[in-house]
Amino acid sequence: MESLSVTGAQIAFRVTGSGPPLLAPECNYTWTPEHEQMMARRFTLIVASPRDFGASTRTGGSYVPGLWASDMFAVARHLGHPRFLCFGYSFTGAFGPWLAMRLAEQCLGLLAGAAGGRRFC
Repeated sequence: MESLSVTGAQIAFRVTGSGPPLLAPECNYTWTPEHEQMMARRFTLIVASPRDFGASTRTGGSYVPGLWASDMFAVARHLGHPRFLCFGYSFTGAFGPWLAMRLAEQCLGLLAGAAGGRRFC
């Protein structure tokens, strides 16, 4: 996994596949290799963990969804994708709509599964 320094945190990410960029944040749900292979058949799959999740920096502070959005956009922009599709499941399914609203200029579309639960807006 690679990482990118964003506002005091190292944000972990990996990229596979080719095609339109698809951002799939990885928080409490880890994509299986089979899921990643399936998505990477048609998309440039960007799997990134916002701060306090996965292999990214653990700040020990409160969860701040605004910083998570900044983390995700910084990774996509670093990879040369100023606009992208968003995909999420479970926690990232709930985070996905919020991310799409927060990054409305950058997010081309959203698919969210099992997206119930806490509201971020």
